[in-house]
Amino acid sequence: MIPLIDEHGAVSGAVVLAMVNGGLERSHADYGIAISGISGPGGGYPDKPVGTVYFCWKARNGASTCEREVFSGDRQGVRRQTVVHALKGLLRAIECGA
Repeated sequence: MIPLIDEHGAVSGAVVLAMVNGGLERSHADYGIAISGISGPGGGYPDKPVGTVYFCWKARNGASTCEREVFSGDRQGVRRQTVVHALKGLLRAIECGA
């Protein structure tokens, strides 16, 4: 079996989905968030440029929602946008009761 990171890369939808599922399986949390990205200044690729971030949110008894975003700016800017997007997604998940 090929590990997810070898097959998809650490910055991928498949990996954040596995992360959020694993976090919920190993905790008593009602909601989980997993994030993986490239905040720079280096490390980007043509198909995953600097600023690429994958998110996945999941309620313990609900469906998961995963997204890919590409943010602009320097390392600090990408990190700030990532935190804001992650928290907005968590609020959406709670409001929807997902």
